[in-house]
Order: sequence, then structure tokens, then C-alpha cells
Amino acid sequence: MAIAVEKQARRWTYEEYCKLDGDQRYEIIDGNLLMAPAPDTWHQSWVGELHLILHNHLKAGKLGKVFVSPVDVVLDSQNTVQRISLSF
Repeated sequence: MAIAVEKQARRWTYEEYCKLDGDQRYEIIDGNLLMAPAPDTWHQSWVGELHLILHNHLKAGKLGKVFVSPVDVVLDSQNTVQRISLSF
């Protein structure tokens, strides 16, 4: 009698994520590696406007910094996303 064994999918970690090709945008959700699409021009335009508003506000009040480029947000070893980040 044969026993069926379920093969588990590979679970990616942040350490492995850091070794990936830097020319692509990836995210890890529940250990699954996903390729994130590039933002469209509408999105980029709004990010630029938002960055300008936040940058001026934070700089005037000496409250922190805002970054435009993707920044890794490591939620745990199997959940890493890239988002715009505020540093306070």
C-alpha cells in the first residue's frame, strides 16, 4: 500500500531574500516568494507629491526623515515587503 506524502513548498526567509538579484522587486508573504510589479506612473507621481509634502513638514519640525526608494519591512522571517518608510 502506497502512502501519499504531500511535498511542502519551499519557505523563503529574509536571509535568502537578501541574496536575490537586486534588479527585481520581490516580497515574501507567508514564506512564499512573490515578484512585485513595478509601480505605474500614476503611482509614482502621487508618491512624489506625498514625499514633497511629508519631507517639508518633517524637515520644518525636525521630526524625522521620509524615504522614497523601496525600503524592506521585515515583519518576521517569512514576511518581508517593500514600502515607503518614515523614520521618526
